[in-house]
Amino acid sequence: MDAEFRHSRNTIYVNEAERNRFRQVIVRAVVSTDIFDPTMAESRKERFEQAYESEETTPKSFMNCITFENLIQASDISHIPTMQH
Repeated sequence: MDAEFRHSRNTIYVNEAERNRFRQVIVRAVVSTDIFDPTMAESRKERFEQAYESEETTPKSFMNCITFENLIQASDISHIPTMQH
């Protein structure tokens, strides 16, 4: 990794577990913008239902990740009308 961004990386995560979690969140955020893939859409729907069907037993980090994915997807969808020429 580029040494130029070491300070930024140290601010975002401090160990390998946090780095892996950060990477997972970023990858899921990018993949969640693929709204035209029916398999991915179904997977997101199932994960959302799983996360919120039993809030007492679902880890908060999982719920946060699912919510973040849905926010990114909603944001991406809201730009579709403005991106057409």
